Amino acid sequence: MSKTVHENLIDLQYQLKHARNNKEADKAHIEALADTIHNQLKLDEIAHEPDMSMVEELGLAVGEFEQDHPRLAATLKSILLTFHNIGI
Repeated sequence: MSKTVHENLIDLQYQLKHARNNKEADKAHIEALADTIHNQLKLDEIAHEPDMSMVEELGLAVGEFEQDHPRLAATLKSILLTFHNIGI
């Protein structure tokens, strides 16, 4: 069973908190992206219109973090896949 976006965000926050080799800039970028996703989910509940730039940024982040942070990238990829599966 696949995780929901909310479950993936919780997992992402846990990974950020417990990761040992994260650079501060990487951590800040992922935290900002997680905040954007969280805020977008709140807006979608009201407006039902996704922010496509957020999806594009998420896709770029997956590629950016795949080599140095594979678990974080996998979680971001799971969120992206969930968005694609629901038509965002």
